[in-house]
Amino acid sequence: MNPSNFEHAAFALLMQIAIGLVTGNWWVGAAAGAFFFLGREHAQFEKKLTNGGPVGNLNPFAGFQFWKWNLDSQLDLVFPVVATLAVAIAYEIGVQVTFYPLFALLVVLNILDVILTVRVLDKGGRELNPVMAAAMRAIGVKPALILFKAAVLIAGWNFLPGSAFSSHIVAGLCLLYAFVVWNNWRHDTGRA
Repeated sequence: MNPSNFEHAAFALLMQIAIGLVTGNWWVGAAAGAFFFLGREHAQFEKKLTNGGPVGNLNPFAGFQFWKWNLDSQLDLVFPVVATLAVAIAYEIGVQVTFYPLFALLVVLNILDVILTVRVLDKGGRELNPVMAAAMRAIGVKPALILFKAAVLIAGWNFLPGSAFSSHIVAGLCLLYAFVVWNNWRHDTGRA
């Protein structure tokens, strides 16, 4: 196992959530996430079979020889498939994720965002949000991050629970912050 296995599962889940929230069909979202990574691993194996050369002369099914893929490639497909199937099955049997667990996830993602943003900035990175960058220059990196995050989370806690779409809004914010945290993690670990 390596981080890419978990990254692929996270991306497949993000695709599934986006499609599930828009269409209401979590199975289509699961298929999109799973088939995206099936196609990716298929293409990588075709490149391996041709030593990086053109794949036009290969049998189209050559890349589907799962048993010949290395373990990392196999897990890069298995993780997204299992993760998206679990969510689709949970939805099918009626498991509901309410506002409060989603809000707790949003709080965790914001804490991770603060930690990773500070680490990236300490390594010479830059803040891409111009409003946040101005606030950081005015009052400092950590105070700006903490005050902004606290204000947004307090506002969300006070105004969202009564809305009919509160869970959807918080799920969308979780999706956004999951991407932000992933991107900061990539920059922090030198994978960007």
